[in-house]
Amino acid sequence: MKHSRPIHCSFCLEEGHHIHRCKDTSISLLNEEIEEIAAMDWRLDLSSGFIRNKLTSLTLPELKVLGYKHTVPNMSKIDNDALIAELSDIFLENTNTHRYIIENMNHSELDYFAEKVHQYTVSINSDEEMYVDDIREILYDDADANKNDELTLLPVDISLNTDFMQPIAYSLNLGLNVIYMSYYGFVWASILYVWYIAATKN
Repeated sequence: MKHSRPIHCSFCLEEGHHIHRCKDTSISLLNEEIEEIAAMDWRLDLSSGFIRNKLTSLTLPELKVLGYKHTVPNMSKIDNDALIAELSDIFLENTNTHRYIIENMNHSELDYFAEKVHQYTVSINSDEEMYVDDIREILYDDADANKNDELTLLPVDISLNTDFMQPIAYSLNLGLNVIYMSYYGFVWASILYVWYIAATKN
């Protein structure tokens, strides 16, 4: 009697499903990594070279699972080069996502990618080698500009006539703006409230 072989996934290697139905949690992590690479490629004007370099380093199952995730057509027939080209276009097309990713990275994450991009430009023997400090400066400007926008103060008029109350008035003015603009509001409000109570008792 001939026994049929159980189906298995070439990505996660588990039985019971094929790769196009895989729900392994590592797919999301892989997708996020490629999104970050795409963001750097876009911001640093690398003409899709950086993301293509990364995609080329992936295994065939990794490429295929991304292709299925992003519904690349003709997945059963497409060759590797064409799949890499399709994925590159898909990941690079959403500039709003790229901007959001970079603006919400911390300096350690930006430093990591600055080094990666530098190594990439060296590896391709480019005449336009990008240096880490130059890359970092571009990325820091984007990330820091976003954080500064969040802390922009709005004009709030609090008029108090006594010299004694001027420092408190200024602090309340600052506090109200921060409450409006960011999640630090609760902390500011608490500090200012304690300060005000202490000042009035004295």
